[in-house]
Amino acid sequence: MGRRTYEDMFEMMKARNIDVGNIENILPNRTSFVLSSNPNFEAPGATVVPNIRKAWQSLTEEDTREIFILGGYHVFIEALAFTTKIYANIMRKTYDCDKFFPIDIINKDYIVATGEQLEELDHLVYHKRPPITFRHRPF
Repeated sequence: MGRRTYEDMFEMMKARNIDVGNIENILPNRTSFVLSSNPNFEAPGATVVPNIRKAWQSLTEEDTREIFILGGYHVFIEALAFTTKIYANIMRKTYDCDKFFPIDIINKDYIVATGEQLEELDHLVYHKRPPITFRHRPF
């Protein structure tokens, strides 16, 4: 996740009177990385890395867990180069925000594999389109 996403989560935890003084992980039962260009940024409950590539490099080949990208916008864009599957929740409410997930890129490079319509949102799973390959066939 990006630094601002982390800070927003941290503030929500404090607002809910969750003790953040000694948290082991910002997201329970997960390994969390926060992307920040500031090498002095501290993120209790997470590991700070300068980019997604550094987070990937810190994982072992034996680690087969799915990796989830929480945002924000620039983190999503950077992650698309590594992404083969996207879990997307399309909200039906309107929110006061200035950044949106790049749905135009998804519709170009991914196909909907499954979908579920829920009361307040649509949950979609996208898979990356296979590359188009051409074979030369003699006439």
